[in-house]
Amino acid sequence: MTSTSSDPSGLNQGPKGSTKVSLDIVIPYCLVYLNSRGKVLLIKKSEGRSHAGEWIGLGGKLEPGEDPVSAAVREFREESGLTIADPQLRGTFIWIDEVHCGIVHIVTATKWTGTLTDSEEGELQWHRIEDLGTLPGLASHQPLFLDAVMLDCDRFYSGAAVVREYKMVEYADNQSP
Repeated sequence: MTSTSSDPSGLNQGPKGSTKVSLDIVIPYCLVYLNSRGKVLLIKKSEGRSHAGEWIGLGGKLEPGEDPVSAAVREFREESGLTIADPQLRGTFIWIDEVHCGIVHIVTATKWTGTLTDSEEGELQWHRIEDLGTLPGLASHQPLFLDAVMLDCDRFYSGAAVVREYKMVEYADNQSP
Protein backbone atom coordinates (compact mmCIF):
# COMPACT_ATOMS: atom_id res chain seq x y z
CA MET A 1 0.00 0.00 0.00
CA THR A 2 1.34 3.43 -0.92
CA SER A 3 1.03 6.11 1.72
CA THR A 4 1.71 9.83 1.46
CA SER A 5 1.29 10.49 5.18
CA SER A 6 3.69 9.91 8.04
CA ASP A 7 1.66 6.77 8.80
CA PRO A 8 3.39 4.01 6.81
CA SER A 9 0.48 1.61 7.41
CA GLY A 10 -1.94 3.83 5.51
CA LEU A 11 -4.56 3.20 8.21
CA ASN A 12 -5.16 6.92 8.78
CA GLN A 13 -5.92 7.52 5.15
CA GLY A 14 -9.14 6.86 3.28
CA PRO A 15 -9.34 5.07 -0.07
CA LYS A 16 -6.87 6.32 -2.71
CA GLY A 17 -5.48 9.01 -0.41
CA SER A 18 -8.83 10.64 0.37
CA THR A 19 -9.54 12.56 3.54
CA LYS A 20 -8.48 10.94 6.79
CA VAL A 21 -11.17 8.84 8.42
CA SER A 22 -11.42 9.41 12.16
CA LEU A 23 -13.69 8.38 15.00
CA ASP A 24 -13.74 12.07 16.00
CA ILE A 25 -16.60 12.52 13.52
CA VAL A 26 -18.81 9.93 15.26
CA ILE A 27 -21.36 11.38 17.69
CA PRO A 28 -23.35 9.01 19.93
CA TYR A 29 -26.84 10.19 20.96
CA CYS A 30 -29.89 8.83 22.74
CA LEU A 31 -33.56 9.61 22.13
CA VAL A 32 -36.21 8.68 24.69
CA TYR A 33 -39.93 8.16 24.15
CA LEU A 34 -42.08 7.89 27.28
CA ASN A 35 -45.35 6.17 26.37
CA SER A 36 -48.32 6.55 28.72
CA ARG A 37 -51.93 5.64 27.97
CA GLY A 38 -51.50 5.94 24.21
CA LYS A 39 -49.58 9.22 24.38
CA VAL A 40 -45.88 9.98 24.06
CA LEU A 41 -43.97 12.85 25.66
CA LEU A 42 -42.11 15.00 23.11
CA ILE A 43 -40.14 18.22 23.33
CA LYS A 44 -40.36 21.16 20.93
CA LYS A 45 -36.76 22.32 20.88
CA SER A 46 -35.97 25.93 21.79
CA GLU A 47 -34.34 28.37 19.37
CA GLY A 48 -30.59 27.93 19.16
CA ARG A 49 -30.81 24.18 19.78
CA SER A 50 -30.49 21.33 17.32
CA HIS A 51 -33.93 20.73 15.74
CA ALA A 52 -35.15 24.14 16.97
CA GLY A 53 -38.92 24.48 16.59
CA GLU A 54 -39.39 20.76 15.92
CA TRP A 55 -41.06 18.07 18.03
CA ILE A 56 -38.64 15.27 18.91
CA GLY A 57 -37.98 12.67 21.59
CA LEU A 58 -36.08 13.83 24.64
CA GLY A 59 -32.37 13.11 24.74
CA GLY A 60 -28.92 14.23 23.73
CA LYS A 61 -25.28 13.24 23.47
CA LEU A 62 -23.75 10.43 25.46
CA GLU A 63 -20.98 11.47 27.83
CA PRO A 64 -17.59 9.70 27.64
CA GLY A 65 -17.84 6.24 29.21
CA GLU A 66 -21.65 6.38 29.44
CA ASP A 67 -23.83 3.58 28.08
CA PRO A 68 -26.94 4.44 26.00
CA VAL A 69 -29.53 3.49 28.65
CA SER A 70 -27.78 5.44 31.44
CA ALA A 71 -27.52 8.43 29.10
CA ALA A 72 -31.22 8.13 28.28
CA VAL A 73 -32.18 8.16 31.97
CA ARG A 74 -29.90 11.16 32.63
CA GLU A 75 -30.99 13.18 29.59
CA PHE A 76 -34.68 12.50 30.24
CA ARG A 77 -34.37 13.65 33.84
CA GLU A 78 -32.44 16.80 32.80
CA GLU A 79 -35.01 17.76 30.16
CA SER A 80 -38.24 16.79 31.95
CA GLY A 81 -37.65 16.40 35.68
CA LEU A 82 -38.89 12.80 35.38
CA THR A 83 -36.92 9.63 36.06
CA ILE A 84 -37.83 6.77 33.73
CA ALA A 85 -38.14 3.50 35.64
CA ASP A 86 -38.20 0.90 32.86
CA PRO A 87 -35.92 2.03 30.00
CA GLN A 88 -35.80 -0.36 27.05
CA LEU A 89 -33.23 -0.04 24.26
CA ARG A 90 -35.48 -0.43 21.20
CA GLY A 91 -33.33 0.53 18.25
CA THR A 92 -30.43 2.31 16.64
CA PHE A 93 -30.60 4.91 13.89
CA ILE A 94 -27.42 6.01 12.12
CA TRP A 95 -27.17 9.16 10.02
CA ILE A 96 -24.21 10.23 7.93
CA ASP A 97 -23.80 13.71 6.48
CA GLU A 98 -20.95 15.58 4.83
CA VAL A 99 -19.07 15.96 8.12
CA HIS A 100 -20.40 13.65 10.86
CA CYS A 101 -21.87 10.27 11.63
CA GLY A 102 -24.53 10.20 14.33
CA ILE A 103 -25.44 7.01 16.14
CA VAL A 104 -28.83 7.46 17.80
CA HIS A 105 -29.79 4.89 20.44
CA ILE A 106 -33.59 4.79 20.74
CA VAL A 107 -35.03 4.09 24.19
CA THR A 108 -38.65 3.71 25.26
CA ALA A 109 -40.24 3.66 28.69
CA THR A 110 -43.73 3.39 30.18
CA LYS A 111 -43.07 4.05 33.88
CA TRP A 112 -41.61 7.07 35.63
CA THR A 113 -41.35 8.95 38.89
CA GLY A 114 -41.18 12.67 39.60
CA THR A 115 -43.00 15.78 38.47
CA LEU A 116 -42.94 17.05 34.90
CA THR A 117 -40.85 20.23 34.88
CA ASP A 118 -40.14 22.62 32.01
CA SER A 119 -36.52 23.15 31.01
CA GLU A 120 -34.56 25.53 28.80
CA GLU A 121 -34.33 22.72 26.22
CA GLY A 122 -37.86 23.38 25.01
CA GLU A 123 -41.60 22.93 25.45
CA LEU A 124 -42.80 19.55 26.73
CA GLN A 125 -46.11 18.13 25.56
CA TRP A 126 -47.95 14.80 25.41
CA HIS A 127 -49.07 13.70 21.92
CA ARG A 128 -51.34 10.84 20.91
CA ILE A 129 -49.29 8.12 19.26
CA GLU A 130 -51.79 7.69 16.42
CA ASP A 131 -51.42 11.42 15.59
CA LEU A 132 -47.62 11.43 15.28
CA GLY A 133 -47.65 10.76 11.53
CA THR A 134 -49.51 14.03 10.92
CA LEU A 135 -48.06 16.11 13.76
CA PRO A 136 -47.00 19.51 12.37
CA GLY A 137 -43.37 20.21 13.15
CA LEU A 138 -42.37 16.61 13.89
CA ALA A 139 -38.62 16.29 13.16
CA SER A 140 -38.33 14.75 9.69
CA HIS A 141 -36.42 11.62 10.73
CA GLN A 142 -38.81 10.66 13.56
CA PRO A 143 -41.43 8.88 11.37
CA LEU A 144 -38.70 6.55 10.08
CA PHE A 145 -38.62 4.65 13.35
CA LEU A 146 -41.48 5.79 15.58
CA ASP A 147 -43.95 3.13 14.42
CA ALA A 148 -41.35 0.41 14.87
CA VAL A 149 -40.33 1.42 18.38
CA MET A 150 -43.75 2.53 19.67
CA LEU A 151 -46.02 -0.15 18.19
CA ASP A 152 -43.87 -3.24 17.56
CA CYS A 153 -42.73 -4.50 20.95
CA ASP A 154 -40.86 -7.58 19.72
CA ARG A 155 -38.51 -6.25 17.05
CA PHE A 156 -35.34 -4.20 17.48
CA TYR A 157 -35.23 -1.33 14.97
CA SER A 158 -32.03 -0.71 12.99
CA GLY A 159 -31.85 1.96 10.29
CA ALA A 160 -29.45 4.29 8.52
CA ALA A 161 -29.71 7.42 6.40
CA VAL A 162 -27.38 9.48 4.25
CA VAL A 163 -28.04 13.21 4.54
CA ARG A 164 -26.86 15.91 2.12
CA GLU A 165 -27.54 19.60 2.75
CA TYR A 166 -29.98 18.69 5.57
CA LYS A 167 -32.06 16.43 3.29
CA MET A 168 -32.18 12.64 3.45
CA VAL A 169 -30.99 11.15 0.14
CA GLU A 170 -30.79 7.46 1.10
CA TYR A 171 -32.43 5.31 3.76
CA ALA A 172 -32.53 1.63 4.68
CA ASP A 173 -33.78 -0.28 7.71
CA ASN A 174 -34.56 -3.77 8.93
CA GLN A 175 -38.32 -3.12 8.80
CA SER A 176 -38.54 -2.94 5.00
CA PRO A 177 -38.26 -5.96 2.68
